[in-house]
Amino acid sequence: MTNTENEFYIDHFKELVSRLKSSDWKVRNLARKELRELDNSKSYKTLIEALDSPDPYVQLVAANHLFTQEQTRSIEVLLSLLVNGKASLQLETINALGRFRVNRAVEPILQILIDKNLQIWLRNAAGKALGEINDTRAITPLTNVFLDESDVELDINDVGAREVAAISLTKFGSKTSQVFLASIAKGNNGTRWLAALALGKLGNREATPYLIPLLSDEDVTVRRYTAVALGQIRDKRAAEALSRLLQIEKNNYVREKVVLALGEIADMRSLEPLMHILETPSSASSSRAKAAEILGELGDIKAATLLIQALKDKEADVRVKSAQALAHLGFKKALPDLEWIIQNPNGVRHYNQIAQDALLKAFEDLKNL
Repeated sequence: MTNTENEFYIDHFKELVSRLKSSDWKVRNLARKELRELDNSKSYKTLIEALDSPDPYVQLVAANHLFTQEQTRSIEVLLSLLVNGKASLQLETINALGRFRVNRAVEPILQILIDKNLQIWLRNAAGKALGEINDTRAITPLTNVFLDESDVELDINDVGAREVAAISLTKFGSKTSQVFLASIAKGNNGTRWLAALALGKLGNREATPYLIPLLSDEDVTVRRYTAVALGQIRDKRAAEALSRLLQIEKNNYVREKVVLALGEIADMRSLEPLMHILETPSSASSSRAKAAEILGELGDIKAATLLIQALKDKEADVRVKSAQALAHLGFKKALPDLEWIIQNPNGVRHYNQIAQDALLKAFEDLKNL
């Protein structure tokens, strides 16, 4: 590459980096796209020079691009930026070190994780990166953060350091199961739902007997995440407890997660509770639609009459899922009812052309069986 070409690449590279700092997200996204498409074989010299740039942001971008070619040098730059950079620069540096799984970064990233005086988004990035690096030195500190109930009270709508720590611990597999199993019985509400969340991600069937009692927990968030976890584990031992909860649970969010869990487990003991959800107008439409879908998958003709009634439900998604379930059951006696719904779209509320097309397809599928 000639000196003129190299100068062009340097200027172009710096221009792209400067656009990354724009307040316009469209400009930033386009700059990222162009940077990803840079031909490193042509811009190699430019990137090497950029590692020594007085602008730390230029250094960061160069280290990201050169990591596979100049790993040692790039790591040194990233570690320096991690220790000496501003918070916003540290954030992107932590993300890069986690993405590249740099073991040398574990100790300084741990210091960021445990410092409660730092911004939560920076601590969260540290927790996530430690899970990606997957160095066992991080297990104990991550466990301490997860168990620290004196930390900021968890809000289901926010992601806190404890939640990130729990999720990162799951990256270590069964080595961390006991941490979550032990915390179920003695933790506060936040600890219990986080433990359920983590055990679901681990997918370990040995957690089922520990999780089932949490379906009766007084805290709605604990019940919700326990249902999610049991659905992820897919252990049929949980079907009966989930079915019982579905019959008495008043919270729509919890009921929706229970229905989804029963769909994952696919056990015949859930037939009656799912039928109850489908025929209960006060249940969320998403829950009733999912119940109809699962009833079709369970394959018991006992649900057919109820599914035919649901063809006239006021919600389009319930009508469609009921029609598809009837097709799945091969229940041809439903053809006249299904045909009437298709021919009289104004006879139901909330007409939807996409739903109408789906109904027609279900009709044809059933007719052609």
